[in-house]
Parts: sequence; structure tokens; C-alpha cells
Amino acid sequence: MSNANDASALYPVFFKKWQTAGMLKLLGPKPTSDQLAKVHALGPRPGKQAFIIACSLRDCGVTPAQMVLLTGTKHLNKMGDLTTDAYLREVLMPQIDGMKCYKREITPKGMQRIERTIKAEAATVAAGAAEAVKVPKVKAAAKKHTSGARKPKVTPATADKLPTVSPVTETDGPVVMIEIDRHDDGANHVTDLPENQL
Repeated sequence: MSNANDASALYPVFFKKWQTAGMLKLLGPKPTSDQLAKVHALGPRPGKQAFIIACSLRDCGVTPAQMVLLTGTKHLNKMGDLTTDAYLREVLMPQIDGMKCYKREITPKGMQRIERTIKAEAATVAAGAAEAVKVPKVKAAAKKHTSGARKPKVTPATADKLPTVSPVTETDGPVVMIEIDRHDDGANHVTDLPENQL
């Protein structure tokens, strides 16, 4: 198996349990790296359930008490799913201290799945080795975060849209300025000035 050497390295916390005095008798033998790798090839990702399934592949199987000692609780979901899907087969074992012993074997269908997984991993590794070095992608510029309402788009004013002021002529009276505003429709509109500016 390609990951057989690394499989046991994924579970240092669980393997520490065997170092405590007297735990070997309670827990039984450690699951092998090969058993763990086969369980991973069947589909369960590394974790408590995969470790319990590997323990069920041991000759002695695994009891609910051992599951609790190893992982804190019983984990039977994935084991049940793999048994229902015929990747694992239940082996009847005598009860130990009044508790059921869960013992599983890998079926021929399970072995086919393991072989497919190993071939797929090997193909992925071969494709990765043969693949040319890719140029790293350039990250897109980060978008500015705008809070609140957006400002309206300002367009440059054109000559026909600018306000015009009528020429001032000298008179004897007060000077009055009128601002003429040109609109899009081409019509001129007189803007009334406040009275205090007259």
C-alpha cells in the first residue's frame, strides 16, 4: 500500500493509550499500519471511526468498552455502512465480559475497492510527477468595500448644458443678474434669484 507507512502516524493520540501500564491487556494488540491503510482505502477518512474499524479487523475484534477507552465513545456508523454495502463482513465472536465483540473482515468487493483506490492514487502521483511546472496564478485586485449609498456617476458637462449668465449693462438703477439654465430639451429656463440678491 502506498500510504501503509504513514497510516499509523496519523493516530499518535490513540497509540499513546497502549503506553499506559496495564492497558495492553484491556485494549488488546494495536491495529497494524496495513489495517489502517486498508480502512482508509475503503473510504473513511482518518479519524475515530476509521481507527475503530481497523481495531475490528484485528483477530480479537473490538468491544464497546475498548472503543470507549480508545476514543471516548462507541463509533459504529461507518462500520455499519461498510458492512451494509458489503465491503466488510461481520464475523460472529463470543461475548467478552457480557459485551458484544465487533469483528469484521474485508470482503472481495471491499478488496476490489481498495485496489481501485490504490490504482487511482498511483495514477494521481504519476500524473503529478509528469505534469509540467505551472505558472502561479496572479491574484485579482481586491475589490473596495463601499459602505452606505454609492455616489452618482459624474459626467463632464458639455457646452450646451452649462449655465449662462446674461451680459450686464450699465444702468442708473440697481444691477440685476439673471441666470439662465439650459436643459437637455434645449429650452432655456430662468432661475429665480432670492429677493435679497436683487
